[in-house]
Amino acid sequence: MEAKYTRSILDINNGSIVRLIDAEMQKLMVNLFDEGTDDKARTLNVKLTFTPKNDKKEMSVKPVITSKLSPKKSEEIHLFNQIQYDQETGEVTGFKLQEFTGVVPGQLNLSGEISEPAQPVCIEIKNKEG
Repeated sequence: MEAKYTRSILDINNGSIVRLIDAEMQKLMVNLFDEGTDDKARTLNVKLTFTPKNDKKEMSVKPVITSKLSPKKSEEIHLFNQIQYDQETGEVTGFKLQEFTGVVPGQLNLSGEISEPAQPVCIEIKNKEG
């Protein structure tokens, strides 16, 4: 006589496996529709590990639900680089990096106000001798 199954293995533990799949699926869908990611395929993995116990009269089931998402696209950041020198010795003392914002000092914005350029990011090189 053939056994009839009315439930799925996914129903064990009050459907906790399905809830895990749904949670990972939500992450996948958010990543899929994020315009900051690429158009490569995403993957949802369901792994069930069955371990026999008590002379194979029982077993434990360990669900591992994971997804392979696409990373955010990164964009290049363009900077102006100015070397700073000590006026007396001519030694390099550091660098002044400035983001390119398209704002020229004194430039007016659409409201008629003077736009301020972005503040520079300064990187200091310290003299190892002193």
